Amino acid sequence: MAHVILAELLKEAEPDVLVRSAGLLDGGLPSTREAIEVMARRNLDLGSHLSTTLSESLREPHDLIVGMASHHVREVVVLEPELLSRTFTLKDLVRRAEEGGPRHRGESLQTYLERLGEGRRTSEMMGNQDDVADPIGQGISVYEETAKQIYDLVCRLKRNLWPTLRR
Repeated sequence: MAHVILAELLKEAEPDVLVRSAGLLDGGLPSTREAIEVMARRNLDLGSHLSTTLSESLREPHDLIVGMASHHVREVVVLEPELLSRTFTLKDLVRRAEEGGPRHRGESLQTYLERLGEGRRTSEMMGNQDDVADPIGQGISVYEETAKQIYDLVCRLKRNLWPTLRR
């Protein structure tokens, strides 16, 4: 859900940003019926989405990797330790961005992420306080609440990472 929300929020104002999704489950799996329904209510299409494995996705270059849960971030860093400075949970990145302030005009994304992650240690990824709870296996109302939470976090992320964008 997060990738279609972010892609939608950025597509007109920042068309060069490529948003992809990957996870820890097997690749080639469709989205859940509940996720498709909740996104369709927002005019976002998840019906044709098929999962991609994290290990497959990491073959491509990434400027930023955002996980919904700490174990996603840990897995990225285990597979590719040099990606630590560009890999955060959504909640952690939003919190750091709001504490550190928005990206400055002309500041590269890499420099901004390094600034936000200054002093960060891998041990901070051991808890689950920064997780967006996975709604899989739960009712549609839980998916709806998760979508609202993700939308709020993504809007806040957009305001800080791409502060000159309107919408």
